[in-house]
Amino acid sequence: MKILVFNAGSSSLKFGLFRGRAAQPLIRGEIEGLGTRTAQLWWATGRTRKTQALTGVLRHDRSVQIILDL
Repeated sequence: MKILVFNAGSSSLKFGLFRGRAAQPLIRGEIEGLGTRTAQLWWATGRTRKTQALTGVLRHDRSVQIILDL
């Protein structure tokens, strides 16, 4: 079983994907700058971290879809 957790703030959306009851996430990350033209997505798996600039003004609903597409 995998569990996807979201933590929504006013201008960010943090996430983590966990396997069962494992304390360490399989993937974790955040979209920062929601509601601005300079939103940025970062995510990490293990020791690998990637960053991606996002265009347009994003809301939480579109951000969830971007995360699910990862």
